[in-house]
Formats: sequence, structure tokens, C-alpha cells
Amino acid sequence: MKNSNWKQYFQISSNLAVLAGVILVVLQLKQSTDLLELQILKQDSDSYSASALETLPENFDEIHYKAVESPEDLTGAEIMSLDKYYWGRQVARWRGLYDLAERGLLDDDSWRRAIREDAAILYHPFGRAWWRGIKNWETTLPADLVALVDEELLSSNHEPQLQYLQGLRRRVQEEIKKSN
Repeated sequence: MKNSNWKQYFQISSNLAVLAGVILVVLQLKQSTDLLELQILKQDSDSYSASALETLPENFDEIHYKAVESPEDLTGAEIMSLDKYYWGRQVARWRGLYDLAERGLLDDDSWRRAIREDAAILYHPFGRAWWRGIKNWETTLPADLVALVDEELLSSNHEPQLQYLQGLRRRVQEEIKKSN
């Protein structure tokens, strides 16, 4: 009789151990699936950004400055370069950060802070016009992301990029004069 109780105890213990093992395997599969999904998202975002950046002209900084200083003088090719950069670099990054937050892998404050900081590249008439066009054309952008960029661009807390760049140029010239 005592032997029968021990057999039942061992059988139940063995079954519980097998059940725990199955549960651990299922959890491991879930983690592996989540990790694979993240790697695919990152790879997709990185490849899109890289392909957009690889095809930018060498004088892209000059084009961006022209967009800030005198957007009315931009050529069609320059507008295409800016579009490629803003879409490939900025929006693809924002969407990737948003997707990570949606999956619970990035806290809400982090993606919002990154977008607020990145939006500075659009603090000029061309940038705001570009954003208005994209957000109306690209309907797959999450509403939260669109609202945050809109809020950031409409806020009056930012020094216009042209004034910032001109002030930087002036400060650099002053430093050069001091060192001579």
C-alpha cells in the first residue's frame, strides 16, 4: 500500500514536471517569436533608411540649408532629395519607435521624446509644408504619431531653424575673430 502511494506521488510529480517543461518551452517560443519580429522590424527600418541615405547627393547639407533659407529656390531634384531624406530617415525612424512602443518594448515617454527632438529638422516652412503633405497622403501613419509631430511643429517654443543657423554662423565668425 505504501509503495502504491509513492508511485502515485512520483507519477504526479513527473507529470507536473513535464507540464512545467511544456510551459517553459511555450514561453521560450513566444520570446523567440517576439525577438524575431523585432529584428525584422529593425532590419526593415534600417534598410529603408540606408537606401534613402545612400542615394542622397553629396551636397545634401547645402540643399537642406537652402530649404531652410530660401525654399522657393529649390529645384525639383533638390525637393526629391529632401523628400527622400525626411521620409527615409525621419518618418521611418518615428514609425519604428512607435512600433516598439506599441509592442511594449519602449516606454511611451521615450518614443515621444525622440520624436520631439527629431522634429527640429522640420522647423522651417519647407519642412512644415512637407509634413502637411505627407501626413495627408500617407494614411498608414499612426494617429498618435501624427498628432505628436503636428503638436511639435505648431508649437511656438522653437527658434526657427534659419535664425538658429544664422546665429550659429555669427557665433563661429565671432570665435574666429577672437582667435586671430
